[in-house]
Amino acid sequence: MGARGSAELTDFAKHQVDMFVNLLGLTPGTSLHSAAILEILDQEYWTHTSTQTAAVFSRLAALHLPIIAETIQNELIDEDLGIHDLVNGYIALLPAIEKHATGYLVKYVTTNKKRGAALTEGVARCLYKSLENVGDAISSLDITQVEMRHIFVNAFSSAFSVLLCLLAHTSPELRSRTMSPTMVTRLTHLFKSWTDRYMQLEPNAAVFQNMYKVLRTTPFNAIVLDQVADFRGSQARCAYDGCTDPSKSVFQCKTCRTVSYCSKSHQTEHWDDLEAPHKAVCYKTRW
Repeated sequence: MGARGSAELTDFAKHQVDMFVNLLGLTPGTSLHSAAILEILDQEYWTHTSTQTAAVFSRLAALHLPIIAETIQNELIDEDLGIHDLVNGYIALLPAIEKHATGYLVKYVTTNKKRGAALTEGVARCLYKSLENVGDAISSLDITQVEMRHIFVNAFSSAFSVLLCLLAHTSPELRSRTMSPTMVTRLTHLFKSWTDRYMQLEPNAAVFQNMYKVLRTTPFNAIVLDQVADFRGSQARCAYDGCTDPSKSVFQCKTCRTVSYCSKSHQTEHWDDLEAPHKAVCYKTRW
């Protein structure tokens, strides 16, 4: 990707992030528009390349993750579209950040233990509250059509994949404080039920199984969480796709500190990579 292509990618990301910021109500004269955010998120997956999507959500996370996290933690949003629609625009953006800008989410949680635990607690509380609002309707759903089942599992697994990732990177001594005993009991029952119903039919139901394994033990299952942490957001591997031995990472990118490399040559190759240049997703954060 040449200089012109990189500049166009940066401009594209800036435009998209500015649009999200307005729809979140973070600029003067704007208010939260969750439905519009959900519609745009759906378009992101269908109309943009993975490189474009990573550029957008890396910029969003680097610049605005703290205010997104604080808003969720402080329960400043009255809106609840239901767990199927990821509750509200703030919660809806987290799965996209987790998937396409994982390093920034992990950095936010791990560089300040209390801050990370607070976000985990806020997300857990928000999702649980939405489940309570839905009531027993979820458990009694008879989803027999393949399309309906797929939509249900995808929506719920996206929401709880974020919580699973946050738990995995939350400091072990603070994990148990992020969820009340009542919440753990209720969710354990639901995840067991969903695992039994969907595990053999929908691959994404693995999130339910992992959440069940984590919550059913006291303290939370560290083995499962360590596996999740290694899979989602490990910075202990060389980030360059062409590396033949990615386990030999020795230093972090000094700017973003979200990826590591085994050599300066691989860092240089990754910076200007034709498919997914690191320079398109590399930001120095203030947090």
